[in-house]
Amino acid sequence: MRKLLNRFESVFVIIILSVYFGIHFPGMDPHKLGMQESDPYAFAINILLVGFLVIVAVSNRRGLLAAQREVLLLWVLVALTFISALWADTPAVVLRRSGNIFLTTAFSVYLYHRYGLQFLVGIFTRVHALIILASFGILLATPNLGLSAWGETGSWQGAFVGKNALGEVAALGILTASYSFAIRANSRIVATTVVVCNFILLRMSHSITGMVALGLGLGVGIVGSLMQSRNSVWNIIAGIVVLVGMLIAVTVYLSPNDVFAVVGRSSDLSGRTEIWRAVMVAIQQRPLLGYGFGGFWLPGNVAANHVWAVIQWGPPNAHNGWLDLVLQLGIVGVSVALVLWLISVWRCLRLIITRQGNGVLYCAALLACLLLISLTESVILRQAHFTWMLFVVVYLHLAYSAKYQPVPSEVTVREQIGLMAE
Repeated sequence: MRKLLNRFESVFVIIILSVYFGIHFPGMDPHKLGMQESDPYAFAINILLVGFLVIVAVSNRRGLLAAQREVLLLWVLVALTFISALWADTPAVVLRRSGNIFLTTAFSVYLYHRYGLQFLVGIFTRVHALIILASFGILLATPNLGLSAWGETGSWQGAFVGKNALGEVAALGILTASYSFAIRANSRIVATTVVVCNFILLRMSHSITGMVALGLGLGVGIVGSLMQSRNSVWNIIAGIVVLVGMLIAVTVYLSPNDVFAVVGRSSDLSGRTEIWRAVMVAIQQRPLLGYGFGGFWLPGNVAANHVWAVIQWGPPNAHNGWLDLVLQLGIVGVSVALVLWLISVWRCLRLIITRQGNGVLYCAALLACLLLISLTESVILRQAHFTWMLFVVVYLHLAYSAKYQPVPSEVTVREQIGLMAE
């Protein structure tokens, strides 16, 4: 009976993770989870997730209650999404979407405390393998669904609703499978296959965001590794790499037109800067508390309609996670989120410098990758999405790594590998 329950739990986790990573099947769009439209698929997933989390909470209530001390600030941000219904123009929508971010956060906390980072890396790698199979399957069976209708001709979107979504997930897949290869969370054949196939998907997606995010993630991981070295020469090299990175950033800031011309992109980031300018005007109208969580980009919102009229097209979000968070929760909400990120970065740097904690370099690479993606996509505090789920997992792992040695919730891969193999 125990084995059957473990198998059911493992399958259910992989199903929810597939939804969070945004796998798109013809006729089903996981990206509608939590949106205003009535979606039976999203409703069914949420009901199952609620039931699952209730069972988990009842069966392990003492452990989960004790663990909430490490995620108190996360719950403050989630609570703020519910409170924002008080000043939102559409409180029912805000409450529904706040419920979704609560479920996403609760499931993410459960994941870490159930499995630990190392075993989760093995699960994530398996999910990326499913994404690869789904993407190549759709491209072979129905090429018109596997190719993007936006951007460069022939860009792949695979099992997603856009080429950037495929590129970003492929970049994270490369980082995750590479770490899996290093710690043997999966067989090295599986990990290597996932890395190679994700490189192909990333290249064929033509997603500049995904490519830059991968480069930044790998760069941060390499620099962190050099900083951990006891050899002063490698420490000097790490400093030089950081300096070069800063010079590149300054160059992009001072001469964006020339830099983007080199990579074949416009300096307006495919129209994003135009959206950002219009969004800044809307932010000035409600700077402190915003329009409510998920309450801005709605057809009935006057400010959103003004943004769409100014830019003369209808984006569903600001294409910038931080600007979207200011729109939704104002300066108060973005300040809480910024504190969460600063705490994570500080813990990461401290653990790297002191050479403590397992998986810290992987966490650093993920944070860098997620931060880059958040600058061009609205992924900060995004409901039913892998970006917020990964951030919660990283935040928890760094919190426990900074507090305990070894991490008490860390489950060795060898001890639990049978759960996923059964």
